[in-house]
Amino acid sequence: GVQTLCSSDLVAKRNPRNEQPTKDIQLVRYAVGEKWPGSPFTVKDPRNGYELRLSAYGPFLCIAEVQFKDGSKCSLERFVDFEMAAG
Repeated sequence: GVQTLCSSDLVAKRNPRNEQPTKDIQLVRYAVGEKWPGSPFTVKDPRNGYELRLSAYGPFLCIAEVQFKDGSKCSLERFVDFEMAAG
Protein backbone atom coordinates (compact mmCIF):
# COMPACT_ATOMS: atom_id res chain seq x y z
CA GLY A 1 0.00 0.00 0.00
CA VAL A 2 0.90 3.65 -0.02
CA GLN A 3 2.80 4.63 3.08
CA THR A 4 4.63 7.66 4.38
CA LEU A 5 8.35 6.96 4.23
CA CYS A 6 9.70 10.01 5.91
CA SER A 7 8.46 13.34 7.13
CA SER A 8 9.63 16.32 9.12
CA ASP A 9 8.86 14.37 12.32
CA LEU A 10 11.60 11.90 11.45
CA VAL A 11 13.90 14.69 10.33
CA ALA A 12 13.41 16.63 13.56
CA LYS A 13 13.97 13.56 15.73
CA ARG A 14 16.90 12.13 13.77
CA ASN A 15 18.87 15.23 12.87
CA PRO A 16 22.23 14.09 14.28
CA ARG A 17 23.31 17.65 15.01
CA ASN A 18 19.90 18.57 16.41
CA GLU A 19 20.88 22.18 15.75
CA GLN A 20 18.33 23.33 13.21
CA PRO A 21 14.57 23.19 13.55
CA THR A 22 12.35 21.79 10.83
CA LYS A 23 11.43 25.29 9.64
CA ASP A 24 15.02 25.75 8.46
CA ILE A 25 14.79 22.87 5.97
CA GLN A 26 15.00 23.85 2.30
CA LEU A 27 14.37 20.40 0.80
CA VAL A 28 14.65 16.68 1.40
CA ARG A 29 16.00 14.33 -1.27
CA TYR A 30 14.89 10.70 -0.86
CA ALA A 31 16.89 7.91 -2.48
CA VAL A 32 14.82 4.73 -2.50
CA GLY A 33 16.54 2.66 -5.14
CA GLU A 34 16.50 1.96 -8.84
CA LYS A 35 13.12 0.15 -8.75
CA TRP A 36 11.45 3.58 -8.61
CA PRO A 37 12.01 5.62 -11.76
CA GLY A 38 12.92 9.15 -10.77
CA SER A 39 14.73 8.23 -7.55
CA PRO A 40 16.09 10.21 -5.84
CA PHE A 41 12.93 12.23 -5.29
CA THR A 42 13.20 15.86 -4.18
CA VAL A 43 10.50 17.19 -1.85
CA LYS A 44 10.35 20.93 -1.21
CA ASP A 45 6.86 21.37 0.26
CA PRO A 46 6.91 21.96 4.03
CA ARG A 47 3.10 21.93 4.26
CA ASN A 48 3.05 18.13 4.28
CA GLY A 49 6.15 17.77 6.44
CA TYR A 50 8.40 16.97 3.46
CA GLU A 51 6.47 13.74 3.14
CA LEU A 52 7.16 11.16 0.44
CA ARG A 53 4.54 8.52 -0.37
CA LEU A 54 5.20 5.42 -2.45
CA SER A 55 3.65 2.05 -3.07
CA ALA A 56 5.90 -0.89 -2.27
CA TYR A 57 5.66 -4.65 -2.03
CA GLY A 58 8.84 -5.41 -0.10
CA PRO A 59 11.36 -3.92 2.31
CA PHE A 60 13.92 -1.37 1.17
CA LEU A 61 16.31 1.27 2.45
CA CYS A 62 15.39 4.94 2.22
CA ILE A 63 18.19 7.48 2.49
CA ALA A 64 17.05 11.04 3.06
CA GLU A 65 19.44 13.90 2.46
CA VAL A 66 18.16 16.96 4.29
CA GLN A 67 19.35 20.29 2.94
CA PHE A 68 18.99 23.29 5.20
CA LYS A 69 18.50 26.88 4.10
CA ASP A 70 22.02 27.80 5.27
CA GLY A 71 23.49 25.22 2.84
CA SER A 72 24.36 22.57 5.42
CA LYS A 73 23.17 18.98 4.97
CA CYS A 74 22.64 15.81 6.94
CA SER A 75 21.74 12.28 5.84
CA LEU A 76 19.23 9.98 7.49
CA GLU A 77 18.62 6.30 6.80
CA ARG A 78 15.46 4.33 7.42
CA PHE A 79 14.75 0.70 6.65
CA VAL A 80 11.15 0.57 5.41
CA ASP A 81 9.13 -2.61 5.74
CA PHE A 82 5.40 -2.08 5.23
CA GLU A 83 4.58 -5.69 6.09
CA MET A 84 6.07 -5.35 9.58
CA ALA A 85 4.17 -2.09 10.12
CA ALA A 86 0.87 -3.77 9.27
CA GLY A 87 1.43 -6.66 11.67
